[in-house]
Amino acid sequence: MKVLLLFAIVFAHCQFQPVEKNLIIDYVLLTDLIKNMPVAPPSTTATTNPTNTSTTTTTNTNPTNPSTPVEGASIPGTGKILANSGWQATNFTLNKGTSYKIVAYGTWSITSNKKAIPPEGLETNPSLWGDFRYDLKFNHGQLLCRLDTDPNAIFSISNIKPIQTGVVQCRVNDTDLSNNTGFLEVKAEENLPSSINMKE
Repeated sequence: MKVLLLFAIVFAHCQFQPVEKNLIIDYVLLTDLIKNMPVAPPSTTATTNPTNTSTTTTTNTNPTNPSTPVEGASIPGTGKILANSGWQATNFTLNKGTSYKIVAYGTWSITSNKKAIPPEGLETNPSLWGDFRYDLKFNHGQLLCRLDTDPNAIFSISNIKPIQTGVVQCRVNDTDLSNNTGFLEVKAEENLPSSINMKE
């Protein structure tokens, strides 16, 4: 509207004044009007661009169960003894002066025909090739045990009261191990009233 008013004023002056004077007056009026025109404030447009601040938490939904035993590993208090190996250490210790009962589970074989032999062994020799016992005082294929601190005192599944503390080691009563198969699980049960003393 102000621009239109400016041009109307200039036009009116031009109708009643000489050309040169009109130009001067029009220029002055135009300059004054421009100086006095209010300046409109610049328009501001706010753009909102929020940032997604949400976080995602990842939870392991497949934790490993520490109580599950690993296949082939011994569990506390027992020992897995292979028929095709010599002396093998268990993962338990017998304490001096404490009564124990040595027990074993499973069967193994010491011959090519794979005849199953229990932990107490066989009185009759299952081999057709000779007597291969490690200790002749025990049965063929019987479980043999000893303490690592007293390797000469051999015992088997029985009640026992050791005269010194040591880790139990076990093996099969056989010296030809190449054709042996199977294993036994050996365990020591503590504090039985009936016991025997190992040889001093």
